[in-house]
Amino acid sequence: LTKDLEKLFATIKLDLLAYAAAHGCDSKFNHVCRSEPCEFDHFNCRVVSAAEAAQPVSDMLPSLHLVVSRYIKPWTKPCGLGYSGSVLVSKVIVDLMENRDRK
Repeated sequence: LTKDLEKLFATIKLDLLAYAAAHGCDSKFNHVCRSEPCEFDHFNCRVVSAAEAAQPVSDMLPSLHLVVSRYIKPWTKPCGLGYSGSVLVSKVIVDLMENRDRK
């Protein structure tokens, strides 16, 4: 299982970092595109333009919430995997991210 999750993390890491760098997060937790048109597929994430954003807008950081909403939920929905299973998988991925950043 760990090897599979490491492969999954390796698959999303560059996209996760790029997505976070290209977006902000407004005070209502909407994703705010920093450039228009945005090059990313937002899947189920709530997205607003900079003009529509509820102030203040902060930097988006790679997080458990982002991993779940952008990768885990869309990938597991067709399989009928429940949310708790999605969260478990994403927590392991975040642990892998934190451990790799320390090395």
